[in-house]
Amino acid sequence: MIRTNARDLGLKLQWRYAFVPQGSTHRTTHGTVFLDVGGALEPGVIDQHQGGSGASSTCELVERHQEFVYGHLLTDWLRRRDDGQDLAGRVFSPALVTHHYPDFDALTSIYLVQQLIEEGCLPPETRALVEYATEVDQGRYRLADHNRTIAPIRLRAVHLAYLIMQHDHEHNHAACLDAGLRLLDQFIRAVRAERELAKEPRAGSGRDLHPEGRGAMNWCDDPQWQGIVKKIEEDQETWTKIDLPGHEAVTVALPVHSATADTLQVPALILHRASKSNLNKYWARAAGYAYLICPYDKASATPDAPATEGAFPRVILSLDPTWSDPTTGERPTLQGLGYALEQAEAAFRKANGGDQRNKTPRFDDGFCDNDDPWYDGRGHEYTIIDAPREGGRLPYDQITQIAQSPFWQTPVKKALVVVIDLPGREPLELEKLDPSADGRAAGELAQLCGACRQRWKKVSLADAPIGFNAVEERWSLSDGNSLEVRSVRLSQREGVEATLEGITEWARQRRASGAQDTRVYARFEVGKSFAPSHQVDTTVANLFRTGPPDSTPVIAGSQRIWLDGQTVVANLSPSVAGHADAVGTPDEHVLIYSLLIDKVIDSFSQRIADCIDVSRGRVRAATVVQRDFLSFQGQYQRDRIRREPVEQLLFSHVAAHLRLGERLTDLEAQVDRLSELQQAEQGKQLERFLAFMSFVGVAEVVLAVADDTASVPGWKWIGLALVFGLGGVLYVWLGRPPTDRTTPE
Repeated sequence: MIRTNARDLGLKLQWRYAFVPQGSTHRTTHGTVFLDVGGALEPGVIDQHQGGSGASSTCELVERHQEFVYGHLLTDWLRRRDDGQDLAGRVFSPALVTHHYPDFDALTSIYLVQQLIEEGCLPPETRALVEYATEVDQGRYRLADHNRTIAPIRLRAVHLAYLIMQHDHEHNHAACLDAGLRLLDQFIRAVRAERELAKEPRAGSGRDLHPEGRGAMNWCDDPQWQGIVKKIEEDQETWTKIDLPGHEAVTVALPVHSATADTLQVPALILHRASKSNLNKYWARAAGYAYLICPYDKASATPDAPATEGAFPRVILSLDPTWSDPTTGERPTLQGLGYALEQAEAAFRKANGGDQRNKTPRFDDGFCDNDDPWYDGRGHEYTIIDAPREGGRLPYDQITQIAQSPFWQTPVKKALVVVIDLPGREPLELEKLDPSADGRAAGELAQLCGACRQRWKKVSLADAPIGFNAVEERWSLSDGNSLEVRSVRLSQREGVEATLEGITEWARQRRASGAQDTRVYARFEVGKSFAPSHQVDTTVANLFRTGPPDSTPVIAGSQRIWLDGQTVVANLSPSVAGHADAVGTPDEHVLIYSLLIDKVIDSFSQRIADCIDVSRGRVRAATVVQRDFLSFQGQYQRDRIRREPVEQLLFSHVAAHLRLGERLTDLEAQVDRLSELQQAEQGKQLERFLAFMSFVGVAEVVLAVADDTASVPGWKWIGLALVFGLGGVLYVWLGRPPTDRTTPE
């Protein structure tokens, strides 16, 4: 759509440029458009670094939100025209503001804004230009193919020429921008002319603007750009002779970009000299290094900022977004690294003279407490991390150490984990427990919090995860240790850092040692982390080995308590800290007791099922089950009454999680039904007895008649046959299940 442009209004257009620090925040200002800075998306402020925009570059936002430019700059002039004012010759001096050292995305955004105001519409190649600039801004443009062979033609990309300009004009941003705009306009016009001459459609994708595209290398033939072409060719020698000496090639574990808690082994290159190459990341990636840690001797906003001892003013850590694991196809991410470096930066400054950065946070999500933090890559799919624009203070060796550490892991506070190994996976029968003096196994079970403590062993373990103490206790539930319960308590050491991943790995190794029925009780407070959002949930699922955990959200700074992967108590705030301490500092005996009750309930259900002979409709051994259940039920209720208040609180939550009360009610109903079936069975037996007695009376009559007719040949034997025949029929009929009987009419 072509709108009324500045020339149509008769305005004399004079563009003004201004440059501000990267990451600075701004709001709508009359006559001014902030591009690639500002931290917002609103009229006159277009910045993809603010996050949540759904765009990967600022020029993409300009394409999507043209009204934030056109309406913001020209609405007042259009109103004056409609009011009848003569605007011919009036000077219009809008300001375009971007960051120091404007990059190719900023350059492209400014070019599109000027086209929109001067022509009333964006150029027909806008979609192709936006795709190309986004590819460059996100670091996806490559010099080499998958065989690491650099194609010379790829060095003729127009954005590489502008990258050289940035370094040639590092102290004169306006001159750099002016030269870049002239180059970009010449480039677009040459591509358009060549495609029109060849009767091809206009450039419609970013690949059309690659050097291989028609007309995309014409700029190289212009004498004014010959010096830049030569510098591009010489840059590889700078990289090899100046940047690389003393480098370190390593393999670093990085988290996976997708929703897993796995890591990938990523080839990395660590430079130990301030880079002088303009195309350093391109050369590193062409050599097969996906992860580059690159220091510079000048800060981005203040080139003359002094460096502290052992530190570089600027360090950029970048990840090739096109790299993926050759086996799994998964991509790594640097999400969480920027936060880890910012935390270390703030701590170092406070310990060495104080942190003097402005205390207006650049981001409002708790990432930092100042306006000049490390940039965490949120606008670049977390593939680039950059130092504070005024210069970092953190020693370089500390930066490289953090960059190779598990920075993505979830910190935990006040963590306590109890791992309980129960005797086997099958239901636990009361008879298997060591009976007490009066032979009541249920009583011994209920006394697990007391009597069984006499048979326990307590030992400290050396293989505890980092930051924890581990103590193992064992209880023998029967003679000869044939049934044994083991529990391990992990207690976080005060003032020592620990991670959820460390707990999970320890639990994995413990399970691998052969534990059969392992239950995990965990309480911890999740510390602040800017790692991938799926990290906590996936790690918790791995800890409990139960599949995806429940959907109760995890809130940083609050406590959450799990049993077997399901929330027992969620997000306890500091206002109920006492409640958290009561529930979250468990007595292992209460936990073991609760879990054994769970297994005994399963055992009773199985025993009730075994009592019923479905095929014959009979009930067997019901009296024993009823007796055991009544004993168990009574002892269970008495034990609930005599627990300490803290134990009652813990037990109430665990019992609710295990649905003990509901399942005991169901079990009681099953026992009542079993009693009804047993009574029916007893009635059936009485029926058989009475029928038998009636049969005896009939038999006596028949035999008496047979005896009176004994003189008649055969009658005696006929009578005996009738007696036994009727007896057999009666036995078969009474022996059938009640549902199969039919009474003769």
